[in-house]
Amino acid sequence: MSPRKHTSPGGSFKAAVQATGSIALAYLPGVQGLQPTDKKRLAAAEEATGSVALDEALKDRFPNDHRWDYGIGLPGDKTEQVLWLEVHHAASGETDRVLKKLQWLKRWLRSEAPALDRMPAKFIWLLSNVESNPNDRRKRQQLAEKHGLRRHQGVLNLAALAG
Repeated sequence: MSPRKHTSPGGSFKAAVQATGSIALAYLPGVQGLQPTDKKRLAAAEEATGSVALDEALKDRFPNDHRWDYGIGLPGDKTEQVLWLEVHHAASGETDRVLKKLQWLKRWLRSEAPALDRMPAKFIWLLSNVESNPNDRRKRQQLAEKHGLRRHQGVLNLAALAG
């Protein structure tokens, strides 16, 4: 399957990242911003227009904050969209930690990254482990969805999210 044309007359992920002072130099093409172990968790990675390792780029500035992992540009109909991706395990108590990271991300977007904040976005918690207890999984899923966060277990297909 050949990658889609990444045209985005309404706004590009790269331009929005470069307009954000604190991460302006952190943009990388495709999924190059992701750790190798996290890249392996993605299918159709060629769909990504670019990426930012947000946690890495902002760790010196916000050393004690619950920082989000990644921003990934994906093609959309009229404008690119952003996949805000957190790769995190699903052990007991971790839902609260991931929700704190999500709250931090949304505050940071509003206060420091208005160009990124204006882009269509999806927020996904990609589980880094297998969650086996169905009751725990259901409870965590409901709590995450209440906050606009989608949880995903297994390989995440970027082609299914693009467009």
